[in-house]
Amino acid sequence: MTQTAPDFDLDTAASRGSAFVYGNILVLAALIALTPEQVADPTAVAIVLGTGLSTFVAHLVGEVVGDQIREGKEPSRARLRRHVRNSAPIASSASIPAVLLAAGWLGWLPAVWALAAAQTVTIGRVGFLGAVIGHYHGERSVRAIVSGVVLALLCAVAAALKWLLTH
Repeated sequence: MTQTAPDFDLDTAASRGSAFVYGNILVLAALIALTPEQVADPTAVAIVLGTGLSTFVAHLVGEVVGDQIREGKEPSRARLRRHVRNSAPIASSASIPAVLLAAGWLGWLPAVWALAAAQTVTIGRVGFLGAVIGHYHGERSVRAIVSGVVLALLCAVAAALKWLLTH
């Protein structure tokens, strides 16, 4: 395993990785539901940022409830700060897609390109996670890259299912 900061242990990495995947799946589901016409006005940006923010808040509430179940009390301020840090990848999942959609809204990119780029970047972010996981465990192999591609495909399927079942 590679060296990391003392407060960045395997549990922290796992928590942040889980939040990263979860956030990207829900942002991708929101992106799949969008149309180029929505990119031409602020609707698409608002939907993606709203998805990121609401997912972040829901995840944070879930972590606090989990602490209450495990410990029988409210989490300490330090624990709450840790939950916020570990949930941050959810909020970050919306950032690059929102910027790309804003470029479409402002006319800097054609709306279709902005939407396709936002979807591609979101899938690509998850795909690179396989290499990150491999690096974290000291593995540098084709297997890590393949696992990233498989993870990206699974996330795309999960996002498509969410879109199909809820939109």
